Formats: sequence, structure tokens, C-alpha cells
Amino acid sequence: MSNDIDGVFRRVHLFAKYRSSIFPFFGLAVLMSIDNIDILNKKSFDILTYRVNMNRDSTVLLNFNLTPPKIISVVDLLNNRVSSDQFTGKIVLIGSSITAIDQSYKLPNGKSITSSMISGYLIENILNNALLIQPHIFKKLNLAISIVISLITIFLLIKRYYTLIFVVFITTITISIPYTYIFFTKQIYISIGYLITPFIVNFFIIILTFLFYY
Repeated sequence: MSNDIDGVFRRVHLFAKYRSSIFPFFGLAVLMSIDNIDILNKKSFDILTYRVNMNRDSTVLLNFNLTPPKIISVVDLLNNRVSSDQFTGKIVLIGSSITAIDQSYKLPNGKSITSSMISGYLIENILNNALLIQPHIFKKLNLAISIVISLITIFLLIKRYYTLIFVVFITTITISIPYTYIFFTKQIYISIGYLITPFIVNFFIIILTFLFYY
């Protein structure tokens, strides 16, 4: 497991290759001990009646907005303060939830989490059909769209079509919302930031440059 380039943990590799063997991520391995995995193609498989989609490199984005896995203290367990009924029909992972004694990973919400909890979240994501994929093509596509729209903005600015510039700005922001939502309902994260962020930055740079020189 590793963080993204910005130091935030978002994704896991469901499979890892070591020499000539392929190993599943621990959380997935736990589910595979319960049910056989039915591999459909290089980007999807079925397990426990759930369909799991992944990127070509076997990565998936975890949804940390789900209800966190329940944590039971080993002290409470040893002192019989926990009913055995709580474990009936449940998947139990033994590990640490204390970031001070285990390697921790920073989440998008700023909180830290241990590797054991990440495995728990992966299981929750699979059982709730909450995993997301992030196709790399959308990064390139959104960045290309952002460049095209920025060039259109420059052209309109040269022609002094200020009203049209405002329309282009509002339209781009407005369309991106349902555009993102539609794909999100299909469990696809389209990296909309690669469109919005460069476009907004370029838009204000262009406007401020124009106001400064004209």
C-alpha cells in the first residue's frame, strides 16, 4: 500500500505480483477464504454474488464515507465484556486500530488509519458495492477539454466577447456537475479536477492579465 503523490491514501491494489505468483490484498484474501473468486476479465471478477470492477493495474478507490468497521477491544474480549453473539455470522479481522503502534495512512478527510482498518474498509466496500474505479483516460480527456476551453476563452477575450466568456465559464461548471454524478452512479470517478482546476486557474490568469494590460 502507498499514498498518492499528494501524501493522501485513496486506493489499493487488489492483486500484487511477486516473482511468478499473484497475491490478493489481505481484505480480498479474507473474502476468498469464504467464497471462490470468478474472474471475468482483466478488469472485473465476482465474489460472494458481488461484482468487483478495477482498473487494468488492479487498483480501486476506497469509499471511506461508509460506516467504519466495528472495533472491539481485546481487553473487553478477554474480560468477557463482549457477547459472542456479536461475532456470529461476521467477518473478524485481528489487528491494530492505533496509529501510534502501526503504520498509518492519511485519508482525504485528514484522519489517519491503520492497514488493518484499510482491509476492513475494503471488505465493507465490496459488500456494499461502494468501490470506485478511476480510468486514466479521463485524466487525459478532462485535461484536453480544459485546454480547449481555455483557448476558446482567450479567443473570446481578444474579440472582447465578455458576455460569452461568462457563459462559457458558467456552462463549464454547470455541466461538470451532472457529468460527474452520472459516472459516479456507475462507480466511476472521472477525475473532474483535471478539467475544473486548470480551467479555473487559466480563466482567472487570463482575465487578470487582460485587466492589467488593458
